[in-house]
Amino acid sequence: VDEHKSKASSLLSMANYQRKLIDIAVRLLKPGGTLVYSTCTINPLENECNVAYALQEHKSLSLEEQVPYLGQPGVSGAGLSEAERNLVQWFNPAHEMDTCGFFCAKFSKSMR
Repeated sequence: VDEHKSKASSLLSMANYQRKLIDIAVRLLKPGGTLVYSTCTINPLENECNVAYALQEHKSLSLEEQVPYLGQPGVSGAGLSEAERNLVQWFNPAHEMDTCGFFCAKFSKSMR
């Protein structure tokens, strides 16, 4: 049981650390700029939940379409609307594309 708590704590810690990186990146991003957020995990805490966090905390950000779109939509139940889930790419290692698990979101920062 302690081993599982430690792993869960580590996953939450990583997601929180990434939020700090997002906050700094948004501060440094110029208006009209593009921010790509990508992880090498399929953990929703680090992926969809952090995208939802970025959109909630940084009103100047919006999700943008990614071209090409080769992955799958983001997972449901992690804070993104269906439209937002369709703007991120989730690569499942068990999918037919035979990739390692990773995630990608593309944001733009408004000019205001």
